[in-house]
Amino acid sequence: WVSSIFTGSQEIRELCESRGWHLTLDLSHAALACAVDGVDLAGFLRELRPWVEHYHISDAYGVDGEGMQIGEGEISWPAVWPHLWDGYGGTWVPEIWRGHLGDGDGFRTALARLAALGRKMAPEPGTGTGMARAPEMAREPGPENKEADPCRSKS
Repeated sequence: WVSSIFTGSQEIRELCESRGWHLTLDLSHAALACAVDGVDLAGFLRELRPWVEHYHISDAYGVDGEGMQIGEGEISWPAVWPHLWDGYGGTWVPEIWRGHLGDGDGFRTALARLAALGRKMAPEPGTGTGMARAPEMAREPGPENKEADPCRSKS
């Protein structure tokens, strides 16, 4: 595999276009780079969206707070939501710092918060207005589903 470290959306876009490549976009890393460069995160996402095949989703804070729990950083979810999910058919994972601890509780919290945001941002029925919705999850994550969770250890 190939790794390239760019922070500007234009140079990332140009690389993808010239090589026919797609990318994994880490939302918190993008937010940190935009904070350093003084760039609007929503515009950054909008420009790169056609080349995204996979997302790592987490919140971010400042210029070095990466992998934060959803809703605990500075990302404006209403501003970025449609640029993440509108018409998106690729894959994604929550990437929360230390989310694997407690048998994955941090990841489950992220999934629950993203599901709640998706319900909040969904278009109002019959109006065609509102924001794009995140890809559907098979079931709502949470403590009540621990027994049925195939990712949870059986101990």
